[in-house]
Amino acid sequence: MRWQLLLCVFLIASGRGAKAQGYQTSGLSPIESTFSYITLNGPKGKKYYAGENLGLSLPESYHGENRYRFRLYKHKRPAPLVFLNVGLGGKPNSRASRYLANLMYGWGYHVVVLGSTFSDEFAALAAESAYVGQASVDAHSLYTKLVSLKSGLLGQGLQVTQWGLAGFSFGALVSGHMARLDKRWGHFNFSKVVLINPPVDLLKGLRKLDEFYGVFAKNSMAHKVKIISRLNTYYGLMQQAKFDPLVHAKALKQSGLTQSDISGLVGRLFRGALGDVVFFSQEIHDLGVLPKHPVQRRKASKRMGFEEYVGQLISRYLRNTPEGIKLWRRFYGSGGFSMDKLNSLNGAHGLASIFRNDHRITVLHNADDFLIDRADIRFLRENLGSRLILFPEGGHLGNLWNPSFQQRLAEQWRLAFQ
Repeated sequence: MRWQLLLCVFLIASGRGAKAQGYQTSGLSPIESTFSYITLNGPKGKKYYAGENLGLSLPESYHGENRYRFRLYKHKRPAPLVFLNVGLGGKPNSRASRYLANLMYGWGYHVVVLGSTFSDEFAALAAESAYVGQASVDAHSLYTKLVSLKSGLLGQGLQVTQWGLAGFSFGALVSGHMARLDKRWGHFNFSKVVLINPPVDLLKGLRKLDEFYGVFAKNSMAHKVKIISRLNTYYGLMQQAKFDPLVHAKALKQSGLTQSDISGLVGRLFRGALGDVVFFSQEIHDLGVLPKHPVQRRKASKRMGFEEYVGQLISRYLRNTPEGIKLWRRFYGSGGFSMDKLNSLNGAHGLASIFRNDHRITVLHNADDFLIDRADIRFLRENLGSRLILFPEGGHLGNLWNPSFQQRLAEQWRLAFQ
């Protein structure tokens, strides 16, 4: 297949070394791999543990809610604890969150799964401003809340021997910025920080997600109905206890879902939380961009893409409002607003120094992840060296089931917590 040939050329050019030796290939395209993580049920051969839904009490928010929710997987004995930051709009009980939490819980660790910082709930309860999605700012907000959460967990008798931090997708970027704060403040002194499939150039990644969503949006209503019907067929074929790539590939074929259909569904999945974030930001701090009428505002919020959110709302807030200008000076330094600076400091390039100098940090990534390119991999390799573990395939988060991925992830914690 053409994508497999291109992948081989890409891997040779990026100099992946021997890090992926013994990797169990799936034969899936990058977008098919990515789609696989929505059907993950439980780590193979392990008892599935649901965890406990808990909340951290905070001052009452705009929503009238004052509990920042998280999910706790705890042992009855002393153990290391790993905080897990999820991706854009992800919930603590999402499939990928539960899958990774069960892996780490099965290896003997307490796990706390945190809700995405890119959500209206986080904006209401814990964020520095309503304009979430600035990874460096969101990390500061979340880190300070985790200090309170740490006191609460220890006060309830949870026995923690060491602290670890992990994140996937956008949550990996937030975790990277939290690691930098922990280096300065030392409230946790994380023994290990593992970043799974972080975007490098954040705007470039968001444009790709907008592009995928556009593939879905441009379809006629009749074809959208057909795609959803095919999706339901796929779900029906995947009702099994454990994920298997061969079954996944067969189910995709039998369902009739095309590569274009899958791309559109992936874009639709990632866009899930954006409308609520946009709507909430304008309810709290109206910039006059969207209609005033609630129904029209809600519709306009759902039409806005990621790049528009950054360009029309976040940038306008940081440039033109007293609160935004103050936030810019606090987190981005002197000088006026710059889109390049906003993107660089909130993406992986803003973490270059800590990548080079903090040997607690390891990045696990896939060479065919559509959110990165050859230049991004070169950046990661130059700044992380052997602490970049690059797998030959998996798309974006599409190899969590893979034994090689799980072995390398387990190894990071075992070496750190021994």
